[in-house]
Amino acid sequence: TMSIQVDQIPTIAVAGSNQTLCASNPTFTMAGNIPGIGNGTWSVLSGTSNIASPSSGTTAVTSISPGLNIFQWAISNGTCAISTSTMSIQVDQIPTTAVAGSNQTLCASNPTFTMLGNTPSVGTGSWSVVSGTASITTPTLETTGVTGIATGINIFQWSISNGTCAASTSTM
Repeated sequence: TMSIQVDQIPTIAVAGSNQTLCASNPTFTMAGNIPGIGNGTWSVLSGTSNIASPSSGTTAVTSISPGLNIFQWAISNGTCAISTSTMSIQVDQIPTTAVAGSNQTLCASNPTFTMLGNTPSVGTGSWSVVSGTASITTPTLETTGVTGIATGINIFQWSISNGTCAASTSTM
């Protein structure tokens, strides 16, 4: 006599949607489907992280490295072909701390000024008028000119933002 074991085809793997996180909280719960047939396993294809329970479709992932991280959810059963699905987690770095520069006092006869915000090493900066009136020549340039400044107190804000992270702001 001879017996032949025929394995069932494993459940089709679904890793879940791609996500974007901020480096201030690089923790995520995976959303892989639960196999009806077979067993699932998470693996890291690129980037670095700590997968709490690799055989659970809905495991926690911590210590995810900045940048693009790619994960694979694979469901296998016996000798059948493995079903795989990938998803990515983009971790945005925290933006550079914004420094708008010192407060200034100008004479109304020459209401022009050059902003002295810091240069972002992470993220992009943008000047805005919080109160008062002025024309900012190049709002995305940290050392831009400002003209048409109204008499009285004028408040300007330098904001540095990066992806999904909270912007860093400073006023002068």
